[in-house]
Amino acid sequence: MDIQFVNHASYVLRSDAISLLVDPWSQGEVFNNGWALLCPTPIAPCDIADITHIWFSHEHPDHFSVADLQAFPEDRRAQIKVLFQRTEDQRVIDYCHKLGFQTEELPLNQWYNLQDMELYCGSDPNPYADSWLLACSAGQSVLNLNDCDLLEAHSCDHIASLGRIDLLCTQFSYAAWQGNPADVVQRQAEAKVHLDGVVHQAKKLQPDYVLPFASHIWFCHEENGYLNQEANRIDQVCDALLQQTSSQPLVLYPGDRWTIGSVAHDNTVALAKFAEQYKTIGTAQRPALQAEPVERQELITAAQVFVQRYYQLKAPSSFVFLALESFRNRALGGASLLTNLMQLVLLSRESAKVYVTDHKRSYELSTRGLVEVELGQADCDLSVGSESLLHCFRVAWGAEALRINGRFREPDKVPEALAWRHYPNRFFNYFLLPRRISLGQASSFGALAKQLLNKLVRRLKP
Repeated sequence: MDIQFVNHASYVLRSDAISLLVDPWSQGEVFNNGWALLCPTPIAPCDIADITHIWFSHEHPDHFSVADLQAFPEDRRAQIKVLFQRTEDQRVIDYCHKLGFQTEELPLNQWYNLQDMELYCGSDPNPYADSWLLACSAGQSVLNLNDCDLLEAHSCDHIASLGRIDLLCTQFSYAAWQGNPADVVQRQAEAKVHLDGVVHQAKKLQPDYVLPFASHIWFCHEENGYLNQEANRIDQVCDALLQQTSSQPLVLYPGDRWTIGSVAHDNTVALAKFAEQYKTIGTAQRPALQAEPVERQELITAAQVFVQRYYQLKAPSSFVFLALESFRNRALGGASLLTNLMQLVLLSRESAKVYVTDHKRSYELSTRGLVEVELGQADCDLSVGSESLLHCFRVAWGAEALRINGRFREPDKVPEALAWRHYPNRFFNYFLLPRRISLGQASSFGALAKQLLNKLVRRLKP
């Protein structure tokens, strides 16, 4: 097999009969102007002439790019089959079908025959439903773990039981908010977790080569640029693999190709190219983006539409859902079990205090809407720009984008006894229900009651 690196988490894997394009994202910013590609893409996926199939690992826009899908000419779409893990909502498959692509859902944890290539798709147990893919052809195999968090021994054991691996492709750095600008130690620790994760995977799965990928981005907004400083870089991953594992690092720059099983790849040129791109981050050559302020009344109106749609019109089940999440967050914050249970019985729901940085004003978000309050920034649960806040109210995945793009701050002085993100969680909990609904997950009173019972049982277990 032959691999051609496109960019970030995307490549084309070729056998004699199949050209499988993986997770194309080649243009523009994602996560509400929070991420941009580290390197330019030399050839757009739609211009790669021999594509027969496209596989998406999950729905995040750095893996599932609508713009890249729409760029394929309509006459070519009917000749390409999109593959995606089997899901309840079938949203990805349905969207691709409407665009004119052939589509097929991959069964999880089963082999799937694709002419001279066999595929095995598994799913990460995290709430975002990332999936991984093992592709085999002519005695060679490529494992794509992308963003999957598979540090547990049993997960790697299952994959290892499927056969030897020639090439492992895996994410190598953090990909979301990691504290305020002053929290350097926290970011260093999280970067080490990801670096150790790559080493752990290589030791457990014993691939011949490891392709570090799916982290070729930079935090591209003036509100999150500090997150770039401690993020892992490709040369650090190569050093860790060489020093701590028997696997060889494979560094491919966008456009590079490599035949699996051929002579060892010289990483020198690709590493030098990546180094030059890192130098441009945040410079005049590559300036950070800025946001346009949103008027106060527009925010308040959008918030009212949001709470009416997701909470007031869906009560009482929506109130139960939020009360359950508030119960969990209070537990993380150290509340006593008895007091917390009493508040849950009363369906007590935590409001969120939000400081809007460009307004220099504080607001309270509750199931009644958004109202201005007299609070200082230090007394709020998080600080955020008005444009980001509006995006949360108007887009079902807006708050998820905010978590990932890191364009917010938590209070600077958080007691060490409190769990990480305890205060921001009061805000983000309001947006879990929209995301649940968008995924097609049950949100009825009965479904939420079952969820409540399960969480209480886990909480009460010794």
